[in-house]
This record gives sequence, C-alpha cells and structure tokens, in this order.
Amino acid sequence: MTDTLHLRNRWYVAGLSEEITDKPVASRLLDEPLVLFRAPSTGKVSALEDRCVHRQAPLSLGEIVGDNLQCGYHGLEYDCSGACVRVPSQKQIPPGASIRSYPCIEQQGFIHVWMGDPALSSTVDPYDFPFASQSRVAGPLRTFTRSVR
Repeated sequence: MTDTLHLRNRWYVAGLSEEITDKPVASRLLDEPLVLFRAPSTGKVSALEDRCVHRQAPLSLGEIVGDNLQCGYHGLEYDCSGACVRVPSQKQIPPGASIRSYPCIEQQGFIHVWMGDPALSSTVDPYDFPFASQSRVAGPLRTFTRSVR
C-alpha cells in the first residue's frame, strides 16, 4: 500500500494548457477518469472526477456554464471544488452531492494534477521542464496529441 501512495502523491501532466479552452476535456491518470475545465471568469483550470453523482455520466461530455461544469445528462452543475451547486429539477441540493476534486497547477504550458493526498500537494513542486521555455522547442509542443480511451 505504501508503494501505491508513493505513486499517487506526485504531480502528473494531464494535458496541455492550450487544450483547455471553452469545453471540458477528458483525461485519465493512474487509471482514473478526470475532466479538466477552465473557468471563464478567472481562467483557472480545475480537475474533477469525470462522473456525475446522479447517473455516473461522464462530465467531460457536458459543458461549461458560467464558472461551473454542467452534466450533459440531467444538467447538474458542479463548481471547481466538485460540489454540486445546481440541480435543475430541485430547489435543494442533496447532502453529499459532490465529486472528488484534485489539486491542479498550470505551469510552463502544462496542466499538472495531484492524484494523492491533497494536503501534501503544497509540499512538492511540479517537475520543471527546462526545454518548455525555449522558443525553438515551443512549436512542436503545440502539435503534441494523445488519445484517451
């Protein structure tokens, strides 16, 4: 179990900054589905568990409404902390209606996500890619693609 925690308590690159625009983006780290999205008012990127609490639909198939992520199935909305903040068919939000959120840092054109204990994320810096700031290398980074299965 210690080995597993060691692997989880690290920053992982989940995507490129330029990929996270006005639509949610699916990613997968350590065999866990994630959704990345950018809040339009702040520009901040958030990483959440890629499932709605209601019917487990992938939130990456939804859309961004204001600064929230809306499930495409029944329209439940989640804020950047993973808390459900709106249920269209109800006035009250059920207690415990939330999904896991992950610490997220945008640095050097990459989105880094911490998969382990959130309290430890502030004790470790994401890897510094020395080549990322070199303009002659910046072009090929834009053509990087990955498939998500």
